[in-house]
Amino acid sequence: MSSPNAPQTAQPRVTVTFADWGATYKIALGVIGVGVSIVVFAPFVGGVLMQAASPLLEGLAGAPPDRLLFAANDSQAGIDFLVLLGVSNLIVGICLFAVRLVLELLGLAGEPMLTRRIRPRGKLVLGAAAAAMLVLIASASLETVIGESSVDIDADMSGMLRALDITGQIGALLMASSIITLFWWGRLFRWADAIGWGRPRWGWINRLSVAMIAAALLAGIPGIPFDDAAYAFGVAGATILILGVIPQIFARRRP
Repeated sequence: MSSPNAPQTAQPRVTVTFADWGATYKIALGVIGVGVSIVVFAPFVGGVLMQAASPLLEGLAGAPPDRLLFAANDSQAGIDFLVLLGVSNLIVGICLFAVRLVLELLGLAGEPMLTRRIRPRGKLVLGAAAAAMLVLIASASLETVIGESSVDIDADMSGMLRALDITGQIGALLMASSIITLFWWGRLFRWADAIGWGRPRWGWINRLSVAMIAAALLAGIPGIPFDDAAYAFGVAGATILILGVIPQIFARRRP
């Protein structure tokens, strides 16, 4: 029989349920659920909504009966409005969930909740994918708003749209980097925990940097639509990788 005072040789297994996720994750899922519900029920209640809103627009807001935007008795206008509202809720919920996940993985949100039992590789993949999702949503949303609000896009606005397009490419490359880390982990990355960022136990930075360089090399192949951002993305990955080694080089040269 084992002594009751004997030290434990392994950490007790912790079971994480939905109740332990925390308020932010639950709110994000709730917003996502509301958005999905609005989109699903939009074809059924869009016409009724428009019929109910038309008298209010004409009486309270002073909208003319022959208006083009949200025209009276136009059921499709009500459906389009609800779909837009639902998609907006969906985007907000996904962004909120992704931001909370990234903060948790970086250790900036207290005790881990959702990622408590996820292995290091899974954490790296989830973090990179969440960050990529935020970049993609931000660039696509701004590009859509600018494109829909500007009838005649001048030279300055075209430059902004071009920058947003490159930003979207960077988000796609970051998503590709998260996928690459699924396959490049074992013996190929043993050095990542001993060199550069691996010294302070930040080996995931080395792995992500190498994955960024690999994604940039693949994106640089002619015919792939991400070649515009491939060079900058690869340089960023190489720079991050080198920055983890430079402090150690200077430390070795000190007497």
